[in-house]
Amino acid sequence: MSRRPSTPLPSAPGDRGTPRIAVVGLGNVLTGDDALGPTVVRWLDALFEMPPGVEVVDAGTPGMDLAGLLADVDAAIVVDAFAGADEPGSLKTFDRDALLSRPLTPRTNPHAPGLSETLLSLELVGLGPGPVLLVGVVPEQVNLGEPLSTPVAAVIPRVLDTICAALTRWGAPPAPRVLPSQPDLWWHRSPALAPP
Repeated sequence: MSRRPSTPLPSAPGDRGTPRIAVVGLGNVLTGDDALGPTVVRWLDALFEMPPGVEVVDAGTPGMDLAGLLADVDAAIVVDAFAGADEPGSLKTFDRDALLSRPLTPRTNPHAPGLSETLLSLELVGLGPGPVLLVGVVPEQVNLGEPLSTPVAAVIPRVLDTICAALTRWGAPPAPRVLPSQPDLWWHRSPALAPP
């Protein structure tokens, strides 16, 4: 099976036009550190202006709908909590080749995003992104009604730096907003998630 190349994108409009890049935050905002993806993309929107062709998406828990989000983009950055044996708050990155070299695991629920499975499915029909970067952070807890844990919240600036560096490598550098704002993290205003 031939795989789509994970080569850099064209840095300027050419015969293909401006590359379409998606920055997708995955996760459930009501379950602790699983809110990482949505939290990061809202900080990204609040602090940076994206160049043409870059779309920042809070995808929540898309399940099978993840394919629809990635089908027509040239490159993608996906942000999610990533289960691992490392310390909570550890930042991990995986490119497309690393993701597709991992064995597929069975879906345990209909909301599981299945990024590797989605990329393989899109590849079969000649769609989906070439370059892909998964930016994952090891969670401390994913308990219903809990906010982000301290170690995961502390790594958000590094996650933002990682995303901006990837976009810059792909020829689509974000620009800091002249008037940055606070992101709308509405789930922090919920009584169940309010800090003590």
